[in-house]
Amino acid sequence: ASPGPFKGMDGLWAGTGTIKIDNGTKERLRCRAQYLVREDGNNLQQALRCTSDSYEFQVNSFINYKGGTISGNWSEVTNNVSGRLTGKASAGKLQASVDGGATLLQLRDKHGSARRMIDSAKAILDAVGGRAPLLINDRVDVALAAAAQGVHVGRDDIPPAAARGLLGRDAIIGITLKNEDDLLGLDPASVDYGCIGGVYATTSKDNPDPPVGLAGLARLHSLARRSGLPVGAIAGIDLARARDCVAAGADGVAIISALYLEPDVTATAQAFRRTIDEALAARGSEP
Repeated sequence: ASPGPFKGMDGLWAGTGTIKIDNGTKERLRCRAQYLVREDGNNLQQALRCTSDSYEFQVNSFINYKGGTISGNWSEVTNNVSGRLTGKASAGKLQASVDGGATLLQLRDKHGSARRMIDSAKAILDAVGGRAPLLINDRVDVALAAAAQGVHVGRDDIPPAAARGLLGRDAIIGITLKNEDDLLGLDPASVDYGCIGGVYATTSKDNPDPPVGLAGLARLHSLARRSGLPVGAIAGIDLARARDCVAAGADGVAIISALYLEPDVTATAQAFRRTIDEALAARGSEP
């Protein structure tokens, strides 16, 4: 039997972020988590503790996976609050997004082991059944091992030309574009698209760079267009912002929270698909 989705997650994790206090001020949030996983990888126990200068909370979670469904319970120790967890595993939500019109998927796991990422990628590929390509963020080795359709790389990752050489001419190679320097010396033959951003602020990933905004998106799109490179927009994008991003030059958008945190992923993907197609038509571009 294949290992469960939590296999390889044992250990300690530490990270930082920001939290907005009731009076409107923001404080630096420091978090530590410990993960304990049963041998088969289908059960996860998490102890999470976060503190700021004036705030503290600790959450304990017990999560079970079976047949594509996640269930469990959680308790917030500081305020003595508890609740239950239910939902579909990520592969099921990705399948739902493809049902609704998503055309490209990406697996991003900055802290996952190679084995865990390969297992996750294979589960996603099985779930979508070839209806949308899957790219692996950063990891060419994982893309090769899982037979994914390509990779998305940033400025500190493997160069696009090297990724092309390893994955072949039919692979999809995407790059992150944060400023004009990311376009210098770029070989269009090595890259299939660029993703500009973050356009807006986001909580889905840690991004130390300030948002480029719609003006920055339009500027970078204009530069990328000289080499015929299609561009997408990423970070903090909802339905209204998706329309604005396309009007500013984006050929598509990359979304996480605005899609996968919605109760009906398929319906939400359909709404994004309509919005983007309408915006492209208004701009005079083919959907």
